[in-house]
Amino acid sequence: MDLILEGLFIFFVIVTTPFTLFQLVLIVRNRKVLNKKIPPPQSGRRILAVIATLGKADDVVFQIVKQLKSYNFKNLYIYILVEYDNKTDYGVKSIVVPKDYKTDHHSKSKHRALHYFSEWLKKEGYGKETYVVHLDDDSVVSKKYLEYVMGMTAEAGQGAIRLRTYGHHLFSTLADFGRVVDCDTYCAFFNSRSTPFGVHGEGLVIRADVEEEIGWDYQPTVAEDFIMGQNIYSKGYKFDFIPGGIYIAPPTNTRDFYNQRRRWHHHFFESIHLGYKLHKSATAWFAYQYSMGWAMALGLGIWIYVLIARPSIYPILFYITTFNLIVSFGLYQYAAYYIKKLKYHLLMLLLQIPVTVYYSLTFFYYLLKKPKSDIYIKKV
Repeated sequence: MDLILEGLFIFFVIVTTPFTLFQLVLIVRNRKVLNKKIPPPQSGRRILAVIATLGKADDVVFQIVKQLKSYNFKNLYIYILVEYDNKTDYGVKSIVVPKDYKTDHHSKSKHRALHYFSEWLKKEGYGKETYVVHLDDDSVVSKKYLEYVMGMTAEAGQGAIRLRTYGHHLFSTLADFGRVVDCDTYCAFFNSRSTPFGVHGEGLVIRADVEEEIGWDYQPTVAEDFIMGQNIYSKGYKFDFIPGGIYIAPPTNTRDFYNQRRRWHHHFFESIHLGYKLHKSATAWFAYQYSMGWAMALGLGIWIYVLIARPSIYPILFYITTFNLIVSFGLYQYAAYYIKKLKYHLLMLLLQIPVTVYYSLTFFYYLLKKPKSDIYIKKV
């Protein structure tokens, strides 16, 4: 039994310690990146904020449009990307994807609509003077974010995830603190080095002519945001970190949280061969992250067992595991800081172990119940 336990301990130490140390260093190293200055605006620059929606969260879209308008931002134009059967008037111009629209590679769902949009950009004559800020129908960017885009010189970029709403579902909110940590460490580091690794759809900024050139038509099922990011990288365009917040809403229930994560897993592994051709190290990194997301729960379980049962093992393994867990707790407390409520610091501290297990099980949910189609996630 002790031999098996030591083997599990060694496995946990090997798969988590490098990332623990890396994130710890990056939290300190990225402080300048997260707070870098806004560059002066580029002459003739304009921004298109494009909100893609299925039309099932109109109340949230109205809120996002209202917030973007409240910035009173010069040269900002707001568009809604919708399917043909969405007749809602959002108070801004809608770009409507025709019912019979098809792509060469049979894209479907969101990236089908995005590819239509890339063709629309070319048809309307947008070029290097225009930058597109992509938003989902539950995300919005800060005014500072747009100010940076007005002056950025890289052809693409992305900022850091922040939580826009919280408390609708406690465990999903606390689990999404992990996205905040990942953005402030990995995203800030890699994006600032023009080597985007984890690219997400919310807040992705692309110069119009680059988006027209690359497009979003890859295959029927794909992690379109990740593949777009690696296409931008592989074609030699510069990618930047934008020092502003992308405010998102965590899922409102357990089912939606698990379906969301399952969709991310499924889309990534369906398109892993495309990513590998474009950027091998980024694809390997993401595959490792997705495949080993459950390891922290394993480490917690082993650590608790050793603490209680006191089996005979090498003390160094216990000490390293304790260090990894302490850093993990600390990083989640770092993410809780952005909400600026003592309540969430305490809840995160008390519920760190069950939240870790809650998140870790999403990988096994994907393995045991692979999706036949995308499931709509309620937006708030």
